[in-house]
Amino acid sequence: MAELLPNNFLDEWKEIRTIIGRYEGNLLQIRTYGFAFLAALFTVNSLQILVTTISNEYVRFGLIVLTIVFIVALWLLDLDYRKLEEAAIIRARILETMLNIEITDTITGKYERHKLYDYEKLVYSSFIIIAGILGIIIVPPGILDILIIIISIGGILAVKNLPDILALNISKHNKDATNSNSDFISLKESLKMFFKLFSLKKIKYPENDFTEDWVIDKVECKKGETIKISCINLSSEKPIKFKNIPPFSIWVEGESKYEFLPTESNICIDPKFGIHTWLVDTDKFKQHKDTIYRIYPRGWKKPLRRFLVMKIS
Repeated sequence: MAELLPNNFLDEWKEIRTIIGRYEGNLLQIRTYGFAFLAALFTVNSLQILVTTISNEYVRFGLIVLTIVFIVALWLLDLDYRKLEEAAIIRARILETMLNIEITDTITGKYERHKLYDYEKLVYSSFIIIAGILGIIIVPPGILDILIIIISIGGILAVKNLPDILALNISKHNKDATNSNSDFISLKESLKMFFKLFSLKKIKYPENDFTEDWVIDKVECKKGETIKISCINLSSEKPIKFKNIPPFSIWVEGESKYEFLPTESNICIDPKFGIHTWLVDTDKFKQHKDTIYRIYPRGWKKPLRRFLVMKIS
């Protein structure tokens, strides 16, 4: 008799934790070298050299503008790695829900409660403010000083709004992707994004469409065994509700008729990684041969990528 494949949740969790540590190391290097460069640039000696060796005010203005652009670019690089890390953290928290572990969940919860992400924005904005003040000092009074102030304010607003604009674009792109094969953003949408970048108001955006994650605890099973199918709510605000509708259906691969529907349907799953698990008795399945099953969550046009193999012998 062939051995059944076990689930690999623990191994996957260990790998995800390694990836998170790697991203943390990359973020530390970016911030260490970037902030060290800015600190050296803002020292008295550096400014004295800049003033004594460069007499052209337009060159000084250009250097200040480049410094502000560098700070915003450093923020973008920081943001890129942080978003990758956030994706890994989400997966780690999903796996920890299945493994009854709370390491990532505890760390992330403390980080979110203290709103440390806002402090990161404050640090980058402070560097921009310092660059702007120094620019006003070393550039003679005139139109260039006004431009430095405008560019500094634009840089601060970019740091403030860019994460929300990216989230807004991703959410819209996910909705449009179902109706279009194009991956390009129209010129009109690009202009809207650009003007929103410098908005003084808080940008509101709908949550990502992918606010739930479904997990099957086994890859293979024998007929008569019980499998667990879990739904995890990734939304930060909205609960997932199943009212008088089956939350999922199980279909035989290649056939157009469902094999199993859960009877429990009036369910509410709380936001922020709330979970509900259904126990499915494979003895109720009608097939009497080795079969591949596909799971369709309610409202999904495609099944979960992970499928179930039930073996008779």
